[in-house]
This record gives sequence, C-alpha cells and structure tokens, in this order.
Amino acid sequence: MTRAPVPTVGSPPTPGQAASLGRLLIYGLVAALVLSLLPALSGFPLSPAGAQGDLSLQAQDSSLTIDPEVLPSGSSQGAEMTLTRESPWPASTGVLLDDEDGITLLDAGQMGPTTVVGNELTFSIPENLPDGVYQIRAADFDPATGLYLRDLGSVRFAVGAASSFVIRGQVTDTSDGGVTGICVDASWERGDQWRFVQTETSTDGTYELRILEPGAPASLDVSVVFFGDCDEDRFSADDRFLIEDSLARDLTLAAGEPLVLDRTATKAAFVDVTVLDPGGAELPCSRVFRRFPGEQTVQVRGCEDAAGVEYTDVYVGNTRNPEEAEVLDLREGETVSRTVTVAPWGFVTGLVSDASTGATPDACVGVYERVDGVRTFSSLRLFPEAQGAFELRVAPGDPTIEFAACEFTDFTDMTRFEEPFPYRAQFFDGASTLADAQPVPVSSGATVPGIDAALVADDGFVDVPGDHPFVTEIGWLVGEGITTGFADGTFRPTVAVTRQAAAAFLYRLAGEPPVTSEAGFADVPSGHPFHDEIAWLVAEGITTGFPDDTFRPTQPVTRQAAAAFLYRFDGEPAVGGAAGFADVPSGHPFHDEIAWMVDRGITTGFPDDTFRPANAVTRQAVAAFLYRYETQ
Repeated sequence: MTRAPVPTVGSPPTPGQAASLGRLLIYGLVAALVLSLLPALSGFPLSPAGAQGDLSLQAQDSSLTIDPEVLPSGSSQGAEMTLTRESPWPASTGVLLDDEDGITLLDAGQMGPTTVVGNELTFSIPENLPDGVYQIRAADFDPATGLYLRDLGSVRFAVGAASSFVIRGQVTDTSDGGVTGICVDASWERGDQWRFVQTETSTDGTYELRILEPGAPASLDVSVVFFGDCDEDRFSADDRFLIEDSLARDLTLAAGEPLVLDRTATKAAFVDVTVLDPGGAELPCSRVFRRFPGEQTVQVRGCEDAAGVEYTDVYVGNTRNPEEAEVLDLREGETVSRTVTVAPWGFVTGLVSDASTGATPDACVGVYERVDGVRTFSSLRLFPEAQGAFELRVAPGDPTIEFAACEFTDFTDMTRFEEPFPYRAQFFDGASTLADAQPVPVSSGATVPGIDAALVADDGFVDVPGDHPFVTEIGWLVGEGITTGFADGTFRPTVAVTRQAAAAFLYRLAGEPPVTSEAGFADVPSGHPFHDEIAWLVAEGITTGFPDDTFRPTQPVTRQAAAAFLYRFDGEPAVGGAAGFADVPSGHPFHDEIAWMVDRGITTGFPDDTFRPANAVTRQAVAAFLYRYETQ
C-alpha cells in the first residue's frame, strides 16, 4: 500500500517531512517517533497529479481552523463540524478521518457528504468515536474517477476532556525580514510514546503550532525544533537558512496560554569540501557544509570509501591539529571550495593495569592521542568489562599516547569528572611528562600492539591529607597533568604561586601547544626553564609583562592578576554583572575580570565579602580556580 507523509497541524504534508524526522533524531529525540509518522492513504491511491508538486503549494494556505475543536465525551454521534480556510475550497473537496498516529480510519465515502460554501467546509463526525485525539484531513478528489489528488490541509480535534496548547511566533531573516518555508516541529512524551506535530511559517515568517492533549492536563512539557527549509534534505545546498537557537528543550506550556517563540534566521554560508585519498582519488565523503556566516574552521569526520575503509578526521587546511586549521571567512549565501587529503586510520592496542596488583584499574582511565602536544582523540573508556584492554584509533605518524583520568565518567552527564584520579597520569612508556614521552610510529592501516601502561597509585601529597578542604581540586590538578608538586612529595598549598608557575599551569591546561615565538623579556632568556610557557602566555595575549620589559617570573601572583590571566585565557568574554565585593568597586582596574570570575562561579571571595585583590594567590586557590573553570 502506498504511504504518504503525515499531515500536520496547520500545514499539509510535504516531501521534506521525512528529512525533518532525521533532523529531529539528530537533536536527540526518540527513534520510535519515525514509526508513528508513516500513515497509510487507506483506499485512495495517489494519482500522478497529486504525487508531488501539488502538495508543496499548500504552504500558501496553512491557516486552517476548525469549529468546534473539542467535543464532549460521547457527543460525536452526528456532530457537525466546519473547517475554514482563507481561500475557497474546491467543489470536489472531501474529508478523511485519521487517528493520532496518522492512520486513516474513515475515507471520504464513509465520512458522509460534505458541504462546500466558499471557504467553509461542513461535514458530520461519525458515530461512536472513542475519547481521544483525531485528525481531519481535507483532500481534493477527481470527480470522474474518485482518485485522491492532493491534501489541502489538516487539523486536529479531540473527543472527551482535552487541553489545547499553543506555540506561536515569527521567524525573522537577519537582512530581509520575514521568511517562509521554515519548519517548526514540536515533540512531547506521553507514557512510553513520543508525539509530534509540525507546521511551516507563512509568507511573513509567522507560525502557530496547536497541540491537543487528552485528559485535560494543566501543563505540558515539549521540545521545539526549527529547521531551515521544509522541503529540502538537511544536507542540501538549497537548505538556505540556519536558525539561531534552533532547539528549545523542556518548555512548559500552560493550557490556554499561548507561548511565543520568536527566532532569527540567517542565510547560510557553504563550504564545498572535496576529499581525496593519498593517491589523489576523490572519496565519496566529499560534501557541502552549511555554516553560519563568520570566521570558522571546518572538520571532515567519518569518511570512508566504497570498500568500508575508514579515513582520518582532518580540518580544512590539511591538519588534524585544530590550532593549525585554516580559518575561513564565510559570508551569507556564498560557497567556499576547499580540498583535503585523508589517509586510512592506524591503531594502537594495549593493556592498562594497576602496577601494584596487575589487575584492571579501579578507575575510569582514558587513553589519549597527542598531536603536536594537543589531545585529539581518546579510546573507549576502560570500564571493568573491558578488562583494561583498549584499542585507540590514531592517524599515521608518530603520536604520543597518554593515560589519564577520563574526561567524564557518565555519558549521560558529561560534566562528571573522575575525582580524584587515584593514579598518576603518565605517557607511554612510563613517562610522567609530555617532553619525556616515547612516540609510537604508526603506519596507515597498521596496528601497533603492546602499548601497555602499568599505572602507579597516586598517594597524594604529604601536606594534602584526605580531609584537606581542597583535596578534590588539588587531586584534579594532578590527574590532569597540570602539576606534579615538589620533589619532596609536597604540594605546599598555602604557598604563593609565582608568575612562572601560573604560566605553566595555564599552558598545561591549554594542552601544551607548540611554541615557536620568543618570550621577549630581558629576564626570560631562551634557556629559561619556563621560557616556552611564558612565550605562549605572551603569544596568546594573556600577559604583556611590565613596562621595563621584564616578566619577573619568580614574583608572586596577586589575586587580581590571577583573575586577569584566567579571564584573558577564556577570551575576554562580555561582563554584565558587578563583582559584589566591598574592596572591588565598579571603578577598580580589575573589576570586570573579578566580576567574570564571580559570574562563572570560580570564586566567592572571603566570608567578610571581600576579594582581597592585592593579596598573593595561593597554590590551593589556583587549584580551586582552575578546577571550577573546567568543571562548572
């Protein structure tokens, strides 16, 4: 039997609705939705005239209303309803009755005669409809043959107690005013099933979604998704619009109170990427990327050839290092063409164990590849069922392999870090620092076995006992490889942080990227033990040093300077609130930096409502600042 797209509230079915479902699933909605959105056309086969083009014309006339919308329980017998639209109905219009899943229950002949007067279509509801939600679908029929030609629109109504929920708004183009053809989908959960309605913006960019829920609930939780074009595949270059804040999750609707959701649409920019294998042959994963206009980098992932061989991820600019990717200046409606070359992945395998017992580590251990000092990939997490074995997919070359705490321990809550990590982070083969790590030569398509790690328990610092108020933060600092403490086994939590140590902490937090510039300070020559860390700090614009061209590496860092370093590390975001400390008034030279730390939850200051900006910052305070910056 021929199947058709689901008619939706305020909008007829379109060829792009199946693509809309794919997009909805990509945003994390439930796969079972697909099955509920494939209604049959019952006894009305599509004629050639109604199979394609006629349906798309109905976007011009989507403002259908029905009177009444809700019928009392048990009153369906002989109830008369009127379906109204803005333009006159064809004289040959009939109606079909669908259940809530879009399955046709009664065709035009079974629904009885219809009366067409101008823009009003009147008909009678069949007898003995059980309580629930239904859909009336108006359709044009060929008077001579009785063949179904096209849908003219649809609305829902309810029998029995029900509540009506309304979402409406306008989608506005950033340059041209209202836009038409934008799809708006709403989904919500009822029991163990997901429900779905869709509409399309009218010529001025306005839309209205109506949801009927049986049982007359007072509120309903829904998620709403805006799609750039209803009638195009989501990867098509004709999908011209991208929507700001396209996904609105966990909205609470109140019965009888319309919710207004306005959105902004931007004409997309496109990056046409041709992907070649090492021999110069084009791979089938060449594609066009849709992007918001502006400066962006583009990464090609998940590439494979016709034989199923998987290829490395690569940024435009032919690099796996995001720091070296080409930054593209993308403009509305324009297409930028680029070519990248990829190679088959290589693999490293091994076993991670506890050095003292030989057993699987009692922790979530991540195995990471480092390219030019930057973490670029990780293996599957080594949960106990893996028995410590791992396989890490890496690009051909000479990567270093790192074993450290998982970046998160729960795929449903990616903010939960392993805290504290009970082992010392290490590199292959047993190195404690990136500089001492042994590279692993990996050829394209080859597997390198025996990349094992025997993790040594981290007994902590002698001056940071288990009940220390900052034990979690300091443990995280160690687990991330940001500090190893001092040679005598101490961390010295209350000692002031020096400027060179602060540079090292931030440099390691950034992933120890490559440094090619000079520090440029008289007191930081090229042979200085922290030269690269300080040179990186300068290159990133985090410090300019002092007016006498010195950095003063062993001088303590003040709390206000620590705020400035971290604020600049974050890219100097906009600051809206006040710092809120008695000793940091609005005119303070570091007010915005300190206010940003408060807003991010990085600091709460002291119990007397002071920040003490000129005081030296302690090592335990810096551990807390960095931990909060990364984890909350």
